[in-house]
Amino acid sequence: MIDNILGNFSYYMKKTFPEYCEYKSNFNCSNELKNYYDKTRPDYVFIQLQQTGVLTKELAEYITNKSKIIIWNGDKRILYPEYMYDIGKYCHCVAHSNFEDVEYAKFNGFNSSFLQIGFNPLYFKKHNTNPVNDLIFIGNYNNGLFPLSDYRKEVIEEVQRSFNLSIYGCGFKNSKGSINNHTTECALYNRHKIGINISQFNSSRYTSDRLLRMMGSGIFVISHHYKDIEKDFNIGEHLVTYNDHNDLKDKISYYLNNTEERNQIALNGMNYVHSKFTFNDMAKNIKTIFEHENPNDLF
Repeated sequence: MIDNILGNFSYYMKKTFPEYCEYKSNFNCSNELKNYYDKTRPDYVFIQLQQTGVLTKELAEYITNKSKIIIWNGDKRILYPEYMYDIGKYCHCVAHSNFEDVEYAKFNGFNSSFLQIGFNPLYFKKHNTNPVNDLIFIGNYNNGLFPLSDYRKEVIEEVQRSFNLSIYGCGFKNSKGSINNHTTECALYNRHKIGINISQFNSSRYTSDRLLRMMGSGIFVISHHYKDIEKDFNIGEHLVTYNDHNDLKDKISYYLNNTEERNQIALNGMNYVHSKFTFNDMAKNIKTIFEHENPNDLF
């Protein structure tokens, strides 16, 4: 059973868990979730949890007497979610997509493991399209809401002054609008030579799934060097990172003028993420967590 907001993830969960079934929740739906649980009686319960009112303390205690629960929080937040303090002790594992929250969960006595978000390889792949535009950035400016929100805006504006940059997202000057479907997003990556990745946090191993979607689409990626990125990627082989504005501009200029090297790194990165970070890999990692009696630090 899964409370899923990832979209098309269920296809891969069904491949990994043959008797998989899915419950899509709304806010304050704990009673409905309990009824669905009583009806299906699964061995495992996986919930992508990002708000209160879905899994209460009472429901978590009720479920854990009969089933294993994994709670996964795929987004980084400034403060650790308060609802985790109530339900964490009833979970087989509280999983996070950044390592600071994993360590904090263990500090509070919860079993916890890193669980990287994945991407759908059916959408994000290389098509036979020659890139005709230089640079693309997809993302929003959240008006200082997150630690690196303003930094993201500064970097994008700096790049825009010097290069031909296509921007898609809210809050940026000259944005071409928002992208609402994966097919369009992948097509845009295929039409550009370089994708820029700037997270709004600098947390250990945390990045938006947009980085994986870019790499999976076969575009060459320059990413800000977030904390412990080298634990998941080989810098210079799978992607390139930058440290400041000038370093980014220098690398953009270099790789725009070195097509063969750029294309080789893009190919390496695409093959790598398709071998390790797809939704299929994520579903298998979830199964591994369920099957280990001590699920701490599996990945």
